[in-house]
Amino acid sequence: MKTFQDIWRSAKVTRHLYIGPVSLIFHFRRKPKITNNLLLSLKRKLFHHFFLENINEAINTLKQEHQDFYKKESTSRQIAVIVGVGPGFGYSLVEKLAIAGYHVVAVSRDAGRLEKLVNRLILLNSNILAYSCDATDESAVKELFSYVSKNFGVPHLVVYSVQYFSPGRVTEVELPAFEEGWRNNCLGGFLVAREACRAMQAEKRGTILLVGSTSSLFAREDHLNLAVGKFGLRALAQVLAREAWPFGVHVTHLIIDAEIDEGVERNVNRPKANPNNIANSVLFLHEQSPDSWTSEMDTRPNQEKFWEHC
Repeated sequence: MKTFQDIWRSAKVTRHLYIGPVSLIFHFRRKPKITNNLLLSLKRKLFHHFFLENINEAINTLKQEHQDFYKKESTSRQIAVIVGVGPGFGYSLVEKLAIAGYHVVAVSRDAGRLEKLVNRLILLNSNILAYSCDATDESAVKELFSYVSKNFGVPHLVVYSVQYFSPGRVTEVELPAFEEGWRNNCLGGFLVAREACRAMQAEKRGTILLVGSTSSLFAREDHLNLAVGKFGLRALAQVLAREAWPFGVHVTHLIIDAEIDEGVERNVNRPKANPNNIANSVLFLHEQSPDSWTSEMDTRPNQEKFWEHC
């Protein structure tokens, strides 16, 4: 007798229904938990009101932590869209950009998870928004960029930093797991980069940064669901760079060959990369002069052996 998990696993697989000469393609997937951004905005205003007395102290603390990137309020801010914001690198990048004076749209499947981060940064930057979006859903990605363009303008920087991994040997991997890895590690990057490039080409400027990992270059055993998607994401970056650079759009691929410190203790004795320093690399790539653009960069701790991380 099939269990619910068995039925759900089968239902998630893409299906074809043939009606004469027409093929209807469909699939079932869980709907991501979407947090109402209006509610988040109201909560931030309440937070700002009731904790007003702590604002100066918080601002001074954050300024000291990020003196090299803090800039005063500007009427001509750049717009950054960060897709796949989570603990560690994602949080650090959003914070770095907000303090540098960007309009930041932090994108996650569940914007509610970003509430604490946004509440803290709203003290410095009123133009930061947590936005719920499933990056593997074409219509959702189109809505995201339509919303950003309408309310802020065409982004100057778009980062795709989604990573999905479920281990397993090739003979053991089931189709839904393989498909989910490819959708998150590659398809979502394509959808986000395509919409970003369409908007940026019209403005003849902008940076699209796709975040890869060691598995972008080396396909190790048990890592099929990560390597296939990350290989594809790297191919996307190379193709799009060739097509977009002549139109003034900088496309670059950042390979993080390291375990990123997320503030969680693990029983693993290996060097970790500071997420703030990786965020610095993103800003470095974005701020490069057009006569010296980088198409790909890899980063790791100096005590990490090259390409040893998974």
